[in-house]
Amino acid sequence: MKSIDILFLHPPRIFAKDYLEVRSAFAMLPVGLVALADYLEQNGYSTRILNIPMEIHFNKNFRLSEYLKSVDVKICAIDLHWILNAFGAIQTAEIVKKFNSNIKTIVGGFSATHFHEDVINYPSIDVVVRGEGEYPLLQLVNHFLKGSPQMKEIPNITFKQNGKIYQNPVKYIAESLDFLNFSRMELMENWKNYTKMIPSISIMMGRSCPFKCGYCGGGNDAYYKLHKRRNVILRDPKLIVEDIVHLKNLYPKLKLIDLTHGYYPGIHQFWMDLLHFIKNEKVDLGAIFEAWDLPVKDSFLKEAVKTFNAKMSFLNFSVHSFSERVRKSFVKLGDPKFSFLNTEVYNLITKCGKYYLPLVLWLTVGNPYETVQDVLINLKHLLKITKDYILRNKQAILFINTAILISPSSPAFLNEKKFGIDIKVKNFRDFYSLFRDLRYSMGFLDDPVNYDTIYLSRRKIKILNNVFQGISILPIILSLINLKTHINTQIRKLKIQNRKQ
Repeated sequence: MKSIDILFLHPPRIFAKDYLEVRSAFAMLPVGLVALADYLEQNGYSTRILNIPMEIHFNKNFRLSEYLKSVDVKICAIDLHWILNAFGAIQTAEIVKKFNSNIKTIVGGFSATHFHEDVINYPSIDVVVRGEGEYPLLQLVNHFLKGSPQMKEIPNITFKQNGKIYQNPVKYIAESLDFLNFSRMELMENWKNYTKMIPSISIMMGRSCPFKCGYCGGGNDAYYKLHKRRNVILRDPKLIVEDIVHLKNLYPKLKLIDLTHGYYPGIHQFWMDLLHFIKNEKVDLGAIFEAWDLPVKDSFLKEAVKTFNAKMSFLNFSVHSFSERVRKSFVKLGDPKFSFLNTEVYNLITKCGKYYLPLVLWLTVGNPYETVQDVLINLKHLLKITKDYILRNKQAILFINTAILISPSSPAFLNEKKFGIDIKVKNFRDFYSLFRDLRYSMGFLDDPVNYDTIYLSRRKIKILNNVFQGISILPIILSLINLKTHINTQIRKLKIQNRKQ
């Protein structure tokens, strides 16, 4: 029997009785989970990661209780990062405790931190790690396995002891991320299956965000509330490249990586350095980029398509709404990055066409103070872009229109009246019940909405998002045709241009 000091469990949305895969999906790991497992290994402890949704995907007869019989485990660390795991994380802990009540259960992540007072009250949970967790988790493991330090001395934790609940203050904030290794995917059980289910591997680039998007639980204000961190910290670009090379060696068939920290003008040089170092390694990979703010400089786009396989790469940009009135409301609500004009979005489209880089534009129905008339403005621009850029210029431009679940700790979640919304699913027990009962029979089209706006009900928000996404199928199909019939020729032209310069 294999002995494991700390078993990291990535929970499903739900352990469905019928094991419908669509209910138990979401096998993508939080990007920091691998680093936590490696950090404990570097400090002398044996660790493994069990990706439960992935195990269910490849083995419909998988049972966590049966797996636990095959190993000797002392501590289980369960990620409750995304709120969609609200039910699955608790259910996972209950299975562990039912199997062996002596196994210590620890949960952590953004959602666990926000709801720590609720989560710790579940009998199956022993400790909640709040905020940045590598050092607090190491100290917890030292306490449980070596008897020192005492729980009251460990920062960033909420815990039970002798029938009472205690909260230690959040005092640990990492000064750097360069001591952490985010690429050791081989610490995961059956790790070779990961890229068979997840098309891309996320690359950790930094922590925090300079922006304050209203519905996002990972923005600047949310990071401060949860982690006491105000500043953005970025990893050494050379270490990021080491991760990419390691992952490519680990998964020789790896085709796509997700660069998780978006581009914005304030870190242009960081991106240019990173792309330079990656290009020198000559790895054949596509990449998912994201622009977090405009403008996006030509030099960045040019270097990106020279660095990565342009047939598989694409740039994401969240417009949210083509209604400039709606975006001005974002600015009034505290996020000045949405002060860009529609002409600047079209400028980005033109630049992507110049460098033959596919573009994904993210739109949302259900923004603060948005009306049906604003939704029609989105439709107008979708049709214009389809006609002028996808059909005429043969560009690849995809529209993704998703319903939003307002994240815990986001500005809107904490100040409903200011944002003109009424949140219907807000406390942890409500989220727990929501994801327990949600069927996901239509995949992402079943993504829940947890609020009404002044002008739009939850039901109307969901219907309009799904209708808009249905209309978006046409430009998606046309863009895929463009990719197949035109991108290869365009790439060859670009390579010729680069050689001449």
